[in-house]
Amino acid sequence: ENYHDKAIEITIFDQLPVAKDERIKVTLLKDTTPATKENVEDKEGVLAWQYQYTPKQKREIDFGYSVQYPKDLTVPGF
Repeated sequence: ENYHDKAIEITIFDQLPVAKDERIKVTLLKDTTPATKENVEDKEGVLAWQYQYTPKQKREIDFGYSVQYPKDLTVPGF
């Protein structure tokens, strides 16, 4: 949300997990707001949403992903 009395550009960054094992599949959920930039500054998985906001404008960005892997594979953090 732009709390200013003038228009400003706002950039939101987030990171999608990057699998180093080909048996692990990471996919964005279908209702995720498309990023305006991917792999920001050549950093794999870093996404950005960059928009011009008018005064008092509010915007919601949806971001979600799924991680799939074989049942017999141990994945740290899952």
